[in-house]
Amino acid sequence: MIDRDARNRLLGVIEDYMDDKCVEDPFESQVGEIAYASRDETVGQIVGWLENFSDDCLPRRICVTRHGWQLLNRFRLLLASDAEFENVVERRRSVRQVLAACVLIVSVIGWCCVCFANDGMHLFGWSAVLSGAAGSFLLFRWRDVAWAKHEPEPRKPLGEPGDYETFPFDSLGEILSLRRTVAGFACRKYRKEIAGRDDRSLWERIVNSDMPLPRWCERVFAFPAAVLSRVLMLPFMSIAYVLISPFLLIHQMLPETRRETVLRLPR
Repeated sequence: MIDRDARNRLLGVIEDYMDDKCVEDPFESQVGEIAYASRDETVGQIVGWLENFSDDCLPRRICVTRHGWQLLNRFRLLLASDAEFENVVERRRSVRQVLAACVLIVSVIGWCCVCFANDGMHLFGWSAVLSGAAGSFLLFRWRDVAWAKHEPEPRKPLGEPGDYETFPFDSLGEILSLRRTVAGFACRKYRKEIAGRDDRSLWERIVNSDMPLPRWCERVFAFPAAVLSRVLMLPFMSIAYVLISPFLLIHQMLPETRRETVLRLPR
């Protein structure tokens, strides 16, 4: 569904942001109100990506790289056109659902032995319970590996050179094709005074980790901190996984659902 009024309002807010006119009302609050009031999927998707540009709810001037500026121009092109983002839901059945049902039977038998059988069956029961939890984990890993084969290669972060030079389009040809359908559209040129601009205070830059620690500090503290966090969390996470593994197996018996957002260009 195309909400032309919401698209025009969002387009105006983006252009005001590029012209440094959002210094009184925070940029993210303006775009958030538009997305909340509209059912246009394209508006919602673009507002979600715009959070990468400003997310501290403070009125600031625009601070983006040249690649980020080009990305804003592509957002402007999308909003000015009749292109739409569509959520495609795909449901798949595979042998993993059958295996999940078999593992669930083993897990239920194990829990019944643990809860209701005599002491002599407890060892068998806990073995079945742990086998069910391990089977559920392996099924999740199998699904992730199978899905990863059909996923495109990961893109680079927003605003950096590389694959995102055409984001959210798949190719330069799509951009040119959509550009021909929008009369009077023109990309705005990157202003030199924006390069290197940073309106944040020293304290804000420190809190946001824009001032990295010396390399020796990272080497000394990073690895022990990562190991300690895993050692402390592993027992709790393992116990929780074993307790909820029957419910996870019930979920794994259902058809696998994949959701993908696809850009549909106007014909």
